Amino acid sequence: MKFKVINGEPLQFHNQNGDLTGTIQISSSGDMIIRPESGSNNNIIIGDTTTTGTVEFGTTASPVTLDLLGGGTITSNGNTLTLGDAASNDKVRIVNAIFSQSLQITGSLRVSGSAYAQYFVGDGSGLTNVNALSASYATTASYVPTSPWFHTIALSDLTTALTTGTTKAYFRTPYAVTLTGVSACVLTAPTGGTLLTIDINENGTTILSTKLTFDASEKTTTTATTPAVISDTALAYDSEITFDIDAVGSTIAGAGLLVTLTGTISI
Repeated sequence: MKFKVINGEPLQFHNQNGDLTGTIQISSSGDMIIRPESGSNNNIIIGDTTTTGTVEFGTTASPVTLDLLGGGTITSNGNTLTLGDAASNDKVRIVNAIFSQSLQITGSLRVSGSAYAQYFVGDGSGLTNVNALSASYATTASYVPTSPWFHTIALSDLTTALTTGTTKAYFRTPYAVTLTGVSACVLTAPTGGTLLTIDINENGTTILSTKLTFDASEKTTTTATTPAVISDTALAYDSEITFDIDAVGSTIAGAGLLVTLTGTISI
């Protein structure tokens, strides 16, 4: 039996009550459109929902494009959805993908663009050409992500000449911090043969084996001939951090002193 539909008219399907439930139509450009009737709440099912089988699209000689014109969801109805067949040496290419849940990879993953992840789980033994991870992560069970942290504190007002003394300022650490750098700056540069020198303490013990110093006439320690060296990089949660001025400029003491600590915190 053959049916011929002309003039672009749709082939209509009705249920037992005579209600229109779907159509098949050829567009003006020659595309075949299979669609449920709007508002019918019906689905398009390819294959048999009660039987395991294979559904094939296109021909083996030509690629096929499957477009979800309004977006959508590909679901396995609570079962496992597999893309590609390892036995056939298939390759699956995903462009501009966003994974809102976890992604488990049992084989190889090649990323030609950027990849961002909140955390990485695994021994990392198979990772190659990964610049963002240090070698230490390859021997640990998990990678704990970190966030940059800094704290700047004033040890004086902006105009009064600096004086030596202990606990010129303090704060308590709101997180456990891995300290990566310390620096200081002044609004008025110190001068003279004595260098402006700052010490930083955690719970009363210095964290610097070489203290922060200003070269004469300099406004920042970043230009110091002898940079500060951190001897204790692990600042515990709720530690008391105090700041001492051990020496000031012998001719001009300096004024407007700020100290900045930089590091990372676990997130």
